[in-house]
Amino acid sequence: MSSVGRRRTPGLRREEVAVLAGVGVSWYTWLEQGRDITVSAEVLDAVARALLLNAAERGHLYLLAGLNPPPAGELGGGAVTPQVRQLLDAWEQRPALLRDRYWNVLACNDDGKIALITGGTSGIGLATARRLLAEGAQVVITGRDRTRLNEVAEELGDRVLGIAGDAANLTDLETLTAAIRDRHGRLDVVFANAGTGAFQAIDEVTEDEFHRVVDINLKSVFFTVQKSLPLLPTERRSLSTPRSPCTAAPRTQRFTPPPRRPCTLLPAPSQPNSPQGESG
Repeated sequence: MSSVGRRRTPGLRREEVAVLAGVGVSWYTWLEQGRDITVSAEVLDAVARALLLNAAERGHLYLLAGLNPPPAGELGGGAVTPQVRQLLDAWEQRPALLRDRYWNVLACNDDGKIALITGGTSGIGLATARRLLAEGAQVVITGRDRTRLNEVAEELGDRVLGIAGDAANLTDLETLTAAIRDRHGRLDVVFANAGTGAFQAIDEVTEDEFHRVVDINLKSVFFTVQKSLPLLPTERRSLSTPRSPCTAAPRTQRFTPPPRRPCTLLPAPSQPNSPQGESG
């Protein structure tokens, strides 16, 4: 990360930690201040990665947030038994991911597969890109900051294609899918991970700000999937998207938009009793 301005003390600024962790600056500020907010394990793990915390420090971070620390070693993955590995590999032409409860990718069968990750320059998106590359996949990542995108693409290597664009902009999405079609001809996995947040008092939220947050956290997911469908195999597909409603906390009277919740789209095995195009 490039340094801007003079530093009176060593270390990362608050804004830099937020960027590296893939969370909003206001949200990270509230976390630092010990505000009465609900913090997910995903956010804590992202902050721990950004600050390069060891296991003990990560556990202490969980305790400060009022959560039970996960078992040691779960940040970077967990044990995958030979039986589970065999199950993943048996899916053959259908890519599959194994995640733990903290959304860490433990294993996948994506050797030679093509994966798209929106918002792939930090946080969960970047961690997923690294794991997919380690498993042999070719990865396409997106981001709005072209400088950051180029840095990440160069760091990850030749099997990564970085395409700058706004996931909520339909023209950018069409440019993205056209570039993937020209480069790879297909997609096997779509990870709609792009998201944002803005934390303001309820009476301060403007219509423009509301639409900005909803566009990135909802509209971008829907149209990323829509534009990607022609590049995916024609078999049935399964769409999983955790529900994340907007909330207004009574104590703080703050508007809390949906947190970053990734959406993964990949071909699903045929199920005779499942209606076409639907997933439970």
